[in-house]
Formats: sequence, C-alpha cells, structure tokens
Amino acid sequence: MKTGTASLPAREPAQVDFSFKVSSIILILSVGLLVRLFLATYPGFSNDVATFQAWGKDLAAHWPWNFYNEGSFADWTPGYLYVLWLFGLFDKVFTFDADQFNYLLKLPAVAADLASVYLLYKLLEGQKVTVRVGAAAVYALHPALLIVGSVWAQVDSLLAFFLLLTVYYFARGRMVMGTAVYVIGFLTKPQAVAALPFLAFWVLREQFLQAQTDLPSVGDPIQRGVELIKRLAARLWRVVAAGFATALAIILPFFPDNPWGIFDRMKSATEVYPYSTFWAYNFWGMLWTRRAQFPQFPKDDLTYLGLDYRTWGLVLFAISIVAIIFVFRRARGPGMLALATSLSVLAFFVFLTRMHERYMFPFLLLFLAAAALSRNWFLWASFAVLSVIHFLNLYYVYSYYNPNSLRVDSVFNWSGGQDQIFLFSLLTFLAFPVLLLASAVLTSGRQEEPEPT
Repeated sequence: MKTGTASLPAREPAQVDFSFKVSSIILILSVGLLVRLFLATYPGFSNDVATFQAWGKDLAAHWPWNFYNEGSFADWTPGYLYVLWLFGLFDKVFTFDADQFNYLLKLPAVAADLASVYLLYKLLEGQKVTVRVGAAAVYALHPALLIVGSVWAQVDSLLAFFLLLTVYYFARGRMVMGTAVYVIGFLTKPQAVAALPFLAFWVLREQFLQAQTDLPSVGDPIQRGVELIKRLAARLWRVVAAGFATALAIILPFFPDNPWGIFDRMKSATEVYPYSTFWAYNFWGMLWTRRAQFPQFPKDDLTYLGLDYRTWGLVLFAISIVAIIFVFRRARGPGMLALATSLSVLAFFVFLTRMHERYMFPFLLLFLAAAALSRNWFLWASFAVLSVIHFLNLYYVYSYYNPNSLRVDSVFNWSGGQDQIFLFSLLTFLAFPVLLLASAVLTSGRQEEPEPT
C-alpha cells in the first residue's frame, strides 16, 4: 500500500519589520547634548572656575552652616551652592584633578539648557510643528548658550530655566507652584529680581479676577467689597506662604541662627563691582566708551544733575517697569506674559548700573518664547539682532580674560574697541523702547485668551 504525505504550503521567508523613529525634540536634545559635551572640554573662565572649586571644597569640608563666615569671600546666594556642595562631596570621594572639576562644573548649565529646550517645546503646544521644533532647535544651538554654560562654566542658564518655568505655571493659573519656582530661581541668581515687579502685578491681577468669580453683582456694595477682600486675601496667603516656605528651606541650612542674614550678604555682594557698567553693552556702556580713561570702568557714585549714576539707573528702571505694566495691564496668555517678563529683564540690564555682560542672558529664552507664541516677524527679527549682540558681548569678555584657541583676533580690536562697544550698546539701549512700542501695538491689536488650567 502506497502511503503519501499531504502537501504543505510553502513557508514564507521570515521577515523582521521594525522601524526606529526618533521624535524631533529627542533628536534636538541629543544633538544639543553632544555639542555641549564636546565644548565642555575647552577651558572655563579661569577666575569663576577657581572660585567655584574653592567653594565646593569648602562646603564639603565645613558644611553649609559654616560657609558664610566673617573672613570668607562669598558673593552668591545659597541656591547654586547646594550643587557646589554636592560636587565638593564627590571630590572628597573621587579626588578630581583641575580639568575634571572644570568639566564637572559645566554639567549643571548643560542640564539647564536642555531642560529649557524641552520646556520651550512644551510651552509651544498648539503651535505649528515647524514653530515648536524650530524654536527648540534655535535655543538648543544658540551660540550664547554654548559659550556661557559649556565653555564659560557659568550658570545663567539656571536662572533662564526657572524664569520660563515661572511663566509656564503662572500662565496656567498655578500661582503657588510658580511662586515656589521663582523663589528657587531668585536664590540661585538674585538677578531674577528684574522680573519681580511685573510678575507680582500679574499675580495680583489674576488673583483679583479669580476672587471676583461668582461674586454677587447685586446687593450691599460694602458686603461685596468685604467678601472680595477676604477671597483675595485667602488666595494671596497661599502664594506668599509658598514663597516664604521655599525661601526658608533653602536659606536655613546656611543661616540656621539668623535667616535674615541673607539680606546682609546680598547687599554686600552688590558692592563687589561698584561701577556704572562692568563690560555690559547697555545705556551705561555707551557713556563708558566716551570716557577719556577707557577702558577703565567709571564708578557709579559719579553724579549728574545732583543724582549719582546708581540712583539714575534705579529711576530709569522704575519708569520702565511702570511703562511695561501699563502696556500689558490687560494682556493675557503665556505669550504676553513671556514678552512682558523678557522686557523687564531687558530694562534691568539696560538701565541699572553694576551690570555684568551675562545679566541679559535670561532675556533670550523668554523673548524667544514670546516671539514663537505671538508669531510676529518683528519679534523674531529683534531676537536675531539681540542674539548676535549678546553673543559678541559674551565672546569679547571671555576671550579678553582667556586668550585661548577660541579667540579670533579678527573679530574685535582687543586693545580698545570703543566704537564697536558703543554701537552694540546703542543698539541694545534702543531695543527697549522699540520693543515696548511694538508690544503696545501687539496688545492693542489682539488680546490673547488665558491658557486652560
């Protein structure tokens, strides 16, 4: 008997079908990280790096509550000192050499830059993909960021991140969280005070509007007024308590016996460089370049019309803040909040004395967010111009004090450069009134709706 086997279907050749897709933001963050890790191999700003290393080792040896003593030089608030303390503890275990410690000091700025890129991308939800990706890519590879954090080893990127995160929370009505974030940023870099007047106005206005919700429109006006005050006080109490608790948590380990001692330290820190400008391309930078003893920095106790320069700076800044509040008094939404906050930082940099070149840095992130959210070509063009000026300001100072392979002698007249500095200072000074006028046009022509909570 013949037996047979049933025919079986032919077997298909095995196929493995898999795709590996990387989102645009992950790609941008990865490229930004690689570029920064490479640039971090260059030497940092020698004076700053040496100071940070000394502080980190001192914190590890003597602990925070012994850090601010009578004989020490410490012109920084406690925020970033926690990071240096951690690095000092690492150094006790691993014993870094100078180059390794230099590299380590650049990592916080790298992390803050990448966090800011992602936060910017998230803030732009609802915008076109090209706008979100484009803005994130511009910031990730912005030359000013690369030189300040990855090369210089400074941490202005942390302040920029905290200010944008404050805007992010405030725009969504999360005032308590936003206040806590702002306080962290302020105690990391007190230059955050530039944004405080307008942010305080924004919080007061929004809390007042919220307190009015469901308030009876008829009835005894006195009772309605009392009820409104009670509601507003309850809301503001939570905001103030959050800020106060956050500040105490950061300050107490450094000032366990007298938390108010932080104010004496902050005041003494402002006296370290009592000049009308310290390499900043601003209003006082224009006057500096016209002085016969250039490049010596003029003190800000010089007088004009009976007032010293420092007082004039405070007056001009106060006028600027009043103008910003007036222009944005009815503005709503994250775009307008970011724009007003960026102009506050710009006014702080332009008009106050004792400004360093880096104090304009947080303006870039806030203004970029505003330009992307408003979809306004003039803001984009202004961002481009001010980005170039700020980078050149940073590059000049870094290369002046650190003449290494990054210095290109054809860029600046390193022995003088009055005309170049005057031009850049003039453009930065003119940028504030021009952008304030442009903001008035924007706010009068279109009112943004607030973000959903």
